[in-house]
Amino acid sequence: METHDVNIEWIQKKEKKCLRLTINGQLDENIAKKAISKWREEFTFNLAADEKVAIICNCLNMTGYETNARKLWQQTINELKSQIDYMWIISTNTMFKTAAKTMGLLIRFKIKTANSESEIFAENIV
Repeated sequence: METHDVNIEWIQKKEKKCLRLTINGQLDENIAKKAISKWREEFTFNLAADEKVAIICNCLNMTGYETNARKLWQQTINELKSQIDYMWIISTNTMFKTAAKTMGLLIRFKIKTANSESEIFAENIV
């Protein structure tokens, strides 16, 4: 049985506070709403008013997404972008990477992509 969920956790990388969202399986609208609620909660209770963090979305185990889930994700990034220093999408799926870059263009926010989390940290990008 395939797991469909989003795990959210704080990590510290090279003195940078990062919120890692790990997406497993199909990202549907219901899972997106739950994840976004948790994401907003984490920002509310764990960030100072002027603090910005990196967001790392690990999509290596994501199998797909619904259009409504993507729209919710896009709206949330747009609403919270003043608290986001930068965002990484980790995936080996070209379609997901292209969708992420397109989403970034639509909301005027740079979303970067990588094939692995170690690729980001090995190059001192975070």
